[in-house]
Amino acid sequence: MVFPKTRYDYHMKEKKFRRRKRLIKNRKVEMIFHGILLVLLAGAAIYGVLRWRGIAPPLPFEAHGDREEAAPSPGVHELVAPEKDADEETESAEEGLETMSITADVHEPYSSQETVQGAIPDLTDSEIEEMAQKLMSTEDGSVVTTDVDCDWRLILVNPTHRLPEDFTVETALLEKGSDARFDVRAVEALREMIGDCEKEGLSVVVRGSYRTMEQQKELFEAKTEELMKSGMSRSRAEKEAATVVAYPGTSEHQLGLAADIVSGENLDLEENQENTPTQKWLMKNCWKYGFILRYPTSMSHMTGIIYEPWHYRYVGDVAAQMMHEENLCFEEFLAKYGNTVLPEGTGFVAAEEGSGRSDRGSSEEEEDGE
Repeated sequence: MVFPKTRYDYHMKEKKFRRRKRLIKNRKVEMIFHGILLVLLAGAAIYGVLRWRGIAPPLPFEAHGDREEAAPSPGVHELVAPEKDADEETESAEEGLETMSITADVHEPYSSQETVQGAIPDLTDSEIEEMAQKLMSTEDGSVVTTDVDCDWRLILVNPTHRLPEDFTVETALLEKGSDARFDVRAVEALREMIGDCEKEGLSVVVRGSYRTMEQQKELFEAKTEELMKSGMSRSRAEKEAATVVAYPGTSEHQLGLAADIVSGENLDLEENQENTPTQKWLMKNCWKYGFILRYPTSMSHMTGIIYEPWHYRYVGDVAAQMMHEENLCFEEFLAKYGNTVLPEGTGFVAAEEGSGRSDRGSSEEEEDGE
């Protein structure tokens, strides 16, 4: 009777031993798996911190998709408006997508009933948009010096097209007691637009106007240093700063033709500006005074700048009307018509009744020496 019981106990102990051995083995596998997982998570966390500080390079699969890693700098492409037969014009227009050399032909006075001479024919909206996108970028991300030997009202300045270091412009005070300055050839148009807006009982404040190269450098450097204090490397901080403050030479304020105009009810440079009565009036009427809303909504892929419902650019009466009637942003206009000399004072700008818009006509031509 003793032997069977002892044999039974022996088999039960052996069974428990084998079960425990399996559990220990499984736990070892789990511990190894968890250890590997923790190492991977720690590595990912460290890499994320290094990427944030601008030290680690991007991963191979994201090298072409990280917009922040692209150089934020400025520079100029131009569009050749060929004088050939129809087939050669179409072929040259396609080559223009690569060379982008801006024409300098003189256009006839424009109206909504006629076609501007010198415009590249047979271009679809998508082709114009593609050419416009090329005006705000370069294939290799480099910066080029913009063409300033053209109509002064149509000089292109954006993140890839910078002004020459020696660029200068004569400016005048917007009003006595103010430090806001504007191109002397266009300051009267700005005064007139602001005056007519105020006549409607609206409050207008000019937050930004002409800046020198030195002032733009100071603004950019101040933003860069502020970001470096948060732990960023200098290269990373400069790239981040360029998303907020234009890189020196790439700001339209350096042209003397741009103004940041806000409502007295809201002095902040934010999208809510579009809801103020002042901005609604300006957006509707600015073209009558030769101005455009430079960075309209849904156009960032062509302008390279986010929507700014406060930034107005002077382009002249003719170009402003053309862009208004054809719903073009500035890059689209240059892609389609070039930075040609457009005659003013032709009297075709049809102001809405009661708008207070007066035709500056021959007096502006005499002042500009055109």
